[in-house]
Amino acid sequence: MGGISLGSNGLKGQIIINQRNGFGGIGIGRWEAPIKVGTTSIAMSPFSRPASSSFGGGSVTLAPQCLYNNDCVPIAPAIASPIVLPASATSLVPSDLDPSGPGAVIRFDGPVQLGSGAVFAVDCAPLSFANDLCDVPTWQTVTSGFQLQGPTSSTGIGSRQVTLRAATGSTIGPGVFRVRFLNLRSMSVSGTPLVVLPVYCSNIDDPDSSRAYYFRVGPDCNTDGIDDIFLPPPQGSPACQTGCGDFNGVDGVSVADIFDYLNAWFNSCTILNHHGRPECLFGTTYRHADFNNSNTLDVQDIFDFLNAWFAGSAAC
Repeated sequence: MGGISLGSNGLKGQIIINQRNGFGGIGIGRWEAPIKVGTTSIAMSPFSRPASSSFGGGSVTLAPQCLYNNDCVPIAPAIASPIVLPASATSLVPSDLDPSGPGAVIRFDGPVQLGSGAVFAVDCAPLSFANDLCDVPTWQTVTSGFQLQGPTSSTGIGSRQVTLRAATGSTIGPGVFRVRFLNLRSMSVSGTPLVVLPVYCSNIDDPDSSRAYYFRVGPDCNTDGIDDIFLPPPQGSPACQTGCGDFNGVDGVSVADIFDYLNAWFNSCTILNHHGRPECLFGTTYRHADFNNSNTLDVQDIFDFLNAWFAGSAAC
């Protein structure tokens, strides 16, 4: 079969290849011919293709629809080893996931539709695992804290996206998250097959569980909308990274934070992060009791936490 060549004005619409059988994305009847916009070749795999904005905003899909890494906001991690979610100016912070916030925008290379029943699942892990997502010992399921919305239109980029936000009444704290799709379907393809996501972690016991969209939520103690770990001190100081006085990440700074912190301090926790510190999960937020990051759990941590608690988020 010949290739597809488009003018230098770019691609603004949607091309769906294997629309009638929907098997191209899983290795049956694959398309091997080149696709060019002007003189630029477009990679067939959306896992490594440049953002659609670079060639007109449209998309080409080899059905069924696949995750479009570079069109997601934040961008999905590259398929490499290790799988890394670095702090950056585009990292999400907790307020981004508020029900009225921009959310995590997950885009595919073709139009999608929500299926019936359980459509998605969300898992989280401590932020310390952002440097190697395949090294997470236990992902904690936190689906009930989220809602999935979309698509926002029947054509254009809005037809290719869904948006993840906090469920009403839920507060999302710092951590790394993965979104697994259980019943998100390829629209305009025969049989409406499930969307396809890459296997990120082939070395784990259940590689298929790594077929997900991954993103990080960084701390934002100074509420400027930027991941504090990305910033230089004092905003990016270790004390700020622990989450300040809102220890449990629920309803701001309250007396419950004191009880939860002391509980963590007295009882240790069950998950060790990459620094060897035990961490506890409070709702959708991981915290460790070594509040001042001294690598020693001692009374000074209690004093430092109380100072942050009395000062509120301004402590950082």
